[in-house]
Amino acid sequence: MNAFEQEVVIEKIYSKFQVLPNIQEHMLRVASLVEIYLELMGEEVLSSYFKLGSEEIIFLALVHDLGKFVGMDLDYTNTLYPGLLNKRKVSMLKALQKKFIKKFGASSHYATFKMLRELGVSPLLCTLASLVGFINAPFALKYGIYELMLVIYADQRVGPHSIKTLKERTAEGFKRHIKGGLSREVNNQEKQRRILVKKAEEEYEYVLSVLYEIEGVLLDVNPRFKRIYSQTKMLNLMAGKRAPDLLTRILYLRH
Repeated sequence: MNAFEQEVVIEKIYSKFQVLPNIQEHMLRVASLVEIYLELMGEEVLSSYFKLGSEEIIFLALVHDLGKFVGMDLDYTNTLYPGLLNKRKVSMLKALQKKFIKKFGASSHYATFKMLRELGVSPLLCTLASLVGFINAPFALKYGIYELMLVIYADQRVGPHSIKTLKERTAEGFKRHIKGGLSREVNNQEKQRRILVKKAEEEYEYVLSVLYEIEGVLLDVNPRFKRIYSQTKMLNLMAGKRAPDLLTRILYLRH
């Protein structure tokens, strides 16, 4: 390591910010998919499209949901992951959540940025990590930010328990959003709910079309990944073997 590098271990970061097991699992799986893509691409080709090194791109995937906790509905999370939290645990986490919101803010993306800055991570990596989310897919595509396109794409391929096709994953996420978030927001006001559902459907179709464009761009520059990108069973096996190593691996980030 030289003076312009920062040494990080993801396991220590997750521990410091008390990242929930299901969020850890998600980020590790996203990072595993990103690493598979980068390895198949190769360093020589990678440098033609990506400004960051492979370790920094993998790091973005490993921390993109670091601040997700501040915006979580813990009661609803418990319905998605039965057995993850008991009533006592939920109560304790709600108290912790209030402390985190006071320190890092109520926006999960902004909280991610602030947490990473607290660790001394460069402003560029903090910003990119905080931008990971399907809503920023059009921005990443418009400006050709390959790092952001790749991590957003991988994020949208990973469901609660496995890597899926883009269509399967986005449909699953949309249904969860309709059943969970929107239903709670409108308090059973059916007319208002129908309006919001229609708007959400339109947004979903638009973002999905952008994600397919991003998928096309990423596959065009990486023919080796293109051969396996739809083979979810193989990708899940490959990703499962990588996650434990990514958790404890030392990463070197440039400043």
